Amino acid sequence: MPRTSTAIDATAGAGRSGLVVGGRVRIVGTGLYAGEAAVIDRFAGNVIPAALVRTESGRSRQVRTIDLEPIPPEG
Repeated sequence: MPRTSTAIDATAGAGRSGLVVGGRVRIVGTGLYAGEAAVIDRFAGNVIPAALVRTESGRSRQVRTIDLEPIPPEG
């Protein structure tokens, strides 16, 4: 059986501050929809802070807040 390794981000439990419902964010890191812009629909109160986001292509997913980067307003 092949060995696999897992990386755990110990800072994920702290989450990311400055995020608000309705705010535009970019999904960073790796995984589904990485690099896409999205809007925060709601927050999920878990051990690891997360948010339900809707991407510009209309897809939804739950993402750890540590993996969201605020997009500054245009103008």
